[in-house]
Amino acid sequence: MGKKSPEVKETPAQKAMATVTMQRVADFRKRWMPVQQKAAADIVRAGEAGSFERRRAATMSGADNAMNFGMANKRLTDAMIDSGASGTSKQKLAITGMGADQATSAGLGEVAADQAVTDQSIQGLNAITAMGRGEAATATAGMQAAASDSAVRAQNDAEMSLRSKIGDATLGGQVAGMGYGLWTGQPPKKPQPGDPNFTG
Repeated sequence: MGKKSPEVKETPAQKAMATVTMQRVADFRKRWMPVQQKAAADIVRAGEAGSFERRRAATMSGADNAMNFGMANKRLTDAMIDSGASGTSKQKLAITGMGADQATSAGLGEVAADQAVTDQSIQGLNAITAMGRGEAATATAGMQAAASDSAVRAQNDAEMSLRSKIGDATLGGQVAGMGYGLWTGQPPKKPQPGDPNFTG
């Protein structure tokens, strides 16, 4: 019969470390696991089709679009008045064209806003593993960045539309205005002696 191998006993330090580890696991299960599970559930819910977050993003995008194109439309009208093209077919075409640009921008903005929510949901789920280290804040801050992107996109679209429509319409208005200024309804007067253009 062989000898029994001597039993290796835990040192006091190992016992203390095991106790601390078990306390940390229990603390995690009690405090942090429910928080992570709730956060994960909230992120999944936000990413679902028709969620509040998706509707809010679409609403904000639409509001940004309406506000920026509204201001651009007013500036277009002012430019038409200044150039003498107010009430002309050029102005009507410019306004119609800006309306088409606004519809296109609104559609693209809604798609981009929806995609931003999807992106934030993915980032949020990835950030769950980093919760407790302050890194999860980047996921929740993402919606603010998406809102800012929406506003900038709408502003840029409205500005580009305004520039192109003012360019198209005022050119025609300026030509018409020059013609109006040159034509007085009477034939031009013949230069008289003493005029610089008199040739004799």
